[in-house]
Amino acid sequence: MSQSARCRSGPVSDAPASAVERWNRLSERYDAQHWLERASIRQLLDLLAPGSEDRMVDVGTGTGAVLRDLRARPVRPAELVGVDQSPRMLAQVPPLPAGWTLARGDARALPLPDAHCEVASVSYLLHLFEAADRGRVLAEVHRVLRPGGRVGVLTPYIPAGGWLAPLARAFSRLADGGSDHFIGLKALDPVPDLTAAGFAVRAVAANHRGYISVCVVGIKGS
Repeated sequence: MSQSARCRSGPVSDAPASAVERWNRLSERYDAQHWLERASIRQLLDLLAPGSEDRMVDVGTGTGAVLRDLRARPVRPAELVGVDQSPRMLAQVPPLPAGWTLARGDARALPLPDAHCEVASVSYLLHLFEAADRGRVLAEVHRVLRPGGRVGVLTPYIPAGGWLAPLARAFSRLADGGSDHFIGLKALDPVPDLTAAGFAVRAVAANHRGYISVCVVGIKGS
C-alpha cells in the first residue's frame, strides 16, 4: 500500500515549525533506538490489551513502533489510526494491515471525532510537552475515547531508588539541555496529568529493560 493511500492529513494546530523540523531531521535514524523502547511498548500493549473489535488511536506514532508490535500480535484492533505531526516520520512506517491508517496531525488537535475509540496509546510523547500542552493532549485523548475507554501512557521516569535512579536523572538533565541525542529521555510521572484530565488510573508498571520507563493505564469515566 502506498504512503499516499494510507496517510491522510489532519489539523496540525499551532505546533512550532521548529518542532516539526526537528522530528523530520531525526526520522531517518530514529529507528536505530527502537530496541530500547521495545520491552516497554510490549508491556504497555499487554496492559491495554486492545481487542479485535476495538478502534484505537496511537498518538505520536512516529515511525510506527507501537504499530509494528501490535501488527505481530494474534489479536489486534480492527481499526487503528496512527497520528503524528512529522510527515517524514510517517513516511518511515511500514505497510499496515487493512483497516489501519496514518494521519498527519497535532496531538493537541486529533483528527478524529468525539467518542470514536475504545483504546488510545501515547507512547514516548507526553514528556516532550510542557504542563499546559500535556493537558491539551490528554484532553484530546479524553474527547476521542468512548466512556469506559482506556488510554496507555508510556514515558521515561526516575525510579525512587537503586543504582538506576542517578542514571535516569542524568539522562533527564541532558534532555533538558535540548540535545537531539537525548530529547526523548526527559523523565515524567504521567499519573498527575492523567488524573487532572479526568482519567481514573488503573495500572502503573515500571520497566527497566531498555529505556527506564513507566507504563500507566487510565480509564475514561461514563
